[in-house]
Amino acid sequence: MNKRLIPFIAIAALLGSCGENENTSSNTDGGKSDISEVQKYTVTYPKSSEYTVTGIKEGGYAEGEKVEFSISVTNALKEVEKVTLSGATLVPNEGKYSFTMAAKNV
Repeated sequence: MNKRLIPFIAIAALLGSCGENENTSSNTDGGKSDISEVQKYTVTYPKSSEYTVTGIKEGGYAEGEKVEFSISVTNALKEVEKVTLSGATLVPNEGKYSFTMAAKNV
């Protein structure tokens, strides 16, 4: 019996504003606080009942942060054909896909 392939494409450069999370740090220099914002970017992917994606953080990732995730196919008659990000094919390493987060939502 032949397995049908599931194309899985990570959608890059979504329109809209980027998500933000604040990280705060304070010092004891006269009671003043330094507040620095770390820009976080989100990873989105097409949802399906034929597979599950695990490992993607809901809060997003900072530029340069490693994004690592797994895809589990729920239909035994199918398999993942390929995973792409901005036109580049991601190759799994020990069952996990990874990339370095760009300064944009993907």
